[in-house]
Amino acid sequence: MQERLRLELPEDNYQNLAALQSAEWVETFGDGSYASGTYAGMNTRKYHGIFNISRRAPVERIVLLSRLEETVINPTTQQIYPLFSNQFPGIVSPDGYKYLQKAGKEWGPFFEYQIGDFTLIKRILALQESKSLAISYELIGPANASLELKLRPFVSGRDIHSLSKSNKFINGSAEVQDEALILSTYDGLPKCRITAKGMSFDENEKGWYLNFNYPEEKARGFEALEDLYTPGIATLSLTTGTAIYISINQENKTTLQANEIENHWKTEIERRQKLVSPYEKAPATIKQLALSADQFLVTRTGGHHTIIAGYHWFADWGRDTMIALPGLCLVNREFAKAKAILETFSDFVYKGMLPNRFPDQGEDPEYNSVDAALWYVVAVYQYWRKSNDIETLRRVFYPAIQAIRDAYLNGTAYNIHADKDQLIYAGTTGVQLTWMDAKIGDWVVTPRIGKPVEINALWYNCHKILTEMALIVGTTQDAIVYSDYADGIAKNFKEKFSNPANGVLYDVITDEMNDAAVRPNMLLALSLPFPILSKETGEQILHVVEEELLTNRGLRSLSPLHPDYKKVYDGGILSRDGAYHQGTVWAWLLGPYYDACIYVRGQSGKSQIEKHMYRVLQHCQEAGIGTYSEIFDGSAPHKPNGCISQAWSVSELLRTYKRLEEDNF
Repeated sequence: MQERLRLELPEDNYQNLAALQSAEWVETFGDGSYASGTYAGMNTRKYHGIFNISRRAPVERIVLLSRLEETVINPTTQQIYPLFSNQFPGIVSPDGYKYLQKAGKEWGPFFEYQIGDFTLIKRILALQESKSLAISYELIGPANASLELKLRPFVSGRDIHSLSKSNKFINGSAEVQDEALILSTYDGLPKCRITAKGMSFDENEKGWYLNFNYPEEKARGFEALEDLYTPGIATLSLTTGTAIYISINQENKTTLQANEIENHWKTEIERRQKLVSPYEKAPATIKQLALSADQFLVTRTGGHHTIIAGYHWFADWGRDTMIALPGLCLVNREFAKAKAILETFSDFVYKGMLPNRFPDQGEDPEYNSVDAALWYVVAVYQYWRKSNDIETLRRVFYPAIQAIRDAYLNGTAYNIHADKDQLIYAGTTGVQLTWMDAKIGDWVVTPRIGKPVEINALWYNCHKILTEMALIVGTTQDAIVYSDYADGIAKNFKEKFSNPANGVLYDVITDEMNDAAVRPNMLLALSLPFPILSKETGEQILHVVEEELLTNRGLRSLSPLHPDYKKVYDGGILSRDGAYHQGTVWAWLLGPYYDACIYVRGQSGKSQIEKHMYRVLQHCQEAGIGTYSEIFDGSAPHKPNGCISQAWSVSELLRTYKRLEEDNF
């Protein structure tokens, strides 16, 4: 099994610092906490850290332990092998990445270093049960030989969005207790516990190390220099033929004794084996996406279940959660998790709206989204059809969806209402309501005020879904009302959104002027459970989408033929957010495109998708290894950007893979 899920970095990555810096890994703990770094052994983002904890799950995340620098010493030859690298202004020191011979993902990240006559294999695993990070080291070489492993921890104790600077307030103390090293940062913050058999500790060269340089932050227009504190160096013995394990966790949380770590490691692998079991015949890329999918499923403080939108910096967003839920939970029949997530969001329905996001510092949810509630309707429908859970449908979901429909019909916040033509109008100046939601100060980049095409495709689906539900848990009269209203939406949609100039759909219609920009939003009229357009009309839409929007990483958010098209997503926040939905490629849009292909083209569409997905999945071996990025540059070579691991990117690929595997055409 391990060989069939192993993903290795491309051969030309080794000895190539730039390639190893851009190859990243992430391990998560199920509560918003995570560990992450690069295969160069160097932090390139402020979000990297070997132990980043969530103080109020899944938000309020802090970097507790930023780095754990590993150095191997051969006591016979006195040769020193640093296995890490750091970038400081104008210099990279040391160049430990040059010892890396092989790396990638198995059950977790792995690294194979060549150290003279020895090979050292390092593996990393987040242990969900104990909320601990475990690292194993296995030395291969001459029998009964031993090497020394030096571990230098760098503590931080700052919010993941900020940077640490040298100061006199840090505690920075280190206390040895049995086989554990207890590290402190600041008063009021949890202590960090590093546990390993036979570990000794020396307060050697303790103090501040200055100006760690994070090039990814500089590229994003942010401050990029950080100071970190080290309390000293721990020493362990490596012997050929025997693996050693260390664990990192919060002091006073579930504490692993040194002799327990290996058993917990095995338990975690057994848990992950169950995650990939529904994908037994799948390629390694799909198996790795199945492991990645699990990383987005988290539990909030208080027991509510939700979905993290992406790593490293997102919390949970309503829209992202509803789009991602089928691919994360339903395709592998995790119905209990899906139900718990849907019930969580049912508790937060307000004026017929679903939270757009839960802020990172725990403020009240934000409701500036016109589509999150409508995506909730689709997610509930898919859950019900897969699980046949009629009782929860009757008790929770059907009333919630009726409330959403009534609020949108009669009018709710942000001028969201059904117009006289039965189509949904939404928008007020200065507020972003659709998924194209970039905003810089008072500038909403893509305001889309009016009647957006995908919102009305979702509105139509809401009524078709309510019609089916009413026949099961409602009344026949309600079913007739919903069905008649759906027919009215469809009639007016086809009349008003059709653009005779190119045979596709307007993106937004208003009383003053229709927006004819070619964007991927029109695919929702073909890809949702109830397509609103005919297959014949869909063929012309697919033709234009394939000519102007489709790439091997996702779909452009705007046609390159449009004067506002942006080729790349780079620079400071003004430049990046200005390009976010103006040509930038989004991976999640592959799901709607693939669904539209299946609806319009049937068997030939399936064959087309299979060939395209083969090229798409190659991205699993770049950027976030074993996962899928949020966005890419609009123009070739489509450099990955944004979050290295995005929930709806991963989920839509898994959902499509399962659909291709199970559907009969």
